[in-house]
Amino acid sequence: MLGRAGVARAQDKPLPEKDAFLAEARKRLKSDDRLLSQYTFHERQVRIDLDGDGRAEKKTTKEFEVYPSVEGSPAYRRLIATNGVPESPRKLEDADRKHREKLLEWIHDRQAESPSVRGRRVLKERREREQEERRGREQEERIMDDILRVYDIRLVRREEVRGRPAIVLTLTPRPGVKPSVEDAAPMTKLRGRAWVDERDFEVVRADLESTDTINLGWGLLARIGLGTTLSFERQKVNDEVWLPARVTAHPKARIALVKRFDAKIISDYSDYRKFTVNTAISFAPAKPVK
Repeated sequence: MLGRAGVARAQDKPLPEKDAFLAEARKRLKSDDRLLSQYTFHERQVRIDLDGDGRAEKKTTKEFEVYPSVEGSPAYRRLIATNGVPESPRKLEDADRKHREKLLEWIHDRQAESPSVRGRRVLKERREREQEERRGREQEERIMDDILRVYDIRLVRREEVRGRPAIVLTLTPRPGVKPSVEDAAPMTKLRGRAWVDERDFEVVRADLESTDTINLGWGLLARIGLGTTLSFERQKVNDEVWLPARVTAHPKARIALVKRFDAKIISDYSDYRKFTVNTAISFAPAKPVK
């Protein structure tokens, strides 16, 4: 960890050259969803429902063990406690059994794609699945490119984040520039700041705020209102990979254009472990809730 004198010296250094710095950051920019598919982890989610005056009306805390989806396998958010009260062993066993059955069925279907048993229908389904996965990866890369194209990005200062020097960036949508990917359209109505680790060129924090109403579901299902905020924090795990540490969202929305939704949701992530199929099938007893 840098001492105060070290931090002061780092802040006195000139900021990096923008284009070169962003090019290095782009090489490492990818969806956290893909990274999380390699790990199981613990999630603590706190939801605070707010009344019309913005005061806390109800607070709900849930604890999950998360077993992610890999190549289309069923994901599993294993609820282990609500408001500090552990799930009953019977409920856990029932939920585990149902997930295990789904996962074993998925494994059987993948094994059916082996050369010894494959048929035309199975081959066709496999090709379609692989094509869909490839399209997903290609779209993700295009969205990452869109971030650098849609936003006017400026390097403004150096700050310490989690004991490491980071470069603070401002992100302002360029007028008239639209993302190449339709799903990324809300990008033009979000502005904010990002902190990029100066050594690893990884995004360690991002704060975003909506500047206009964002329609989801073709305007039929929900509208995210002006002033909605999102914050993402990441941490270096096992000194090898950057993964989510905390996500904070304060959506101001209307569901089905009628029901008002105003809540603050905080998710903390910890206890990362490498994910394997065996990990997903064999569930250990839930750890005591802190």
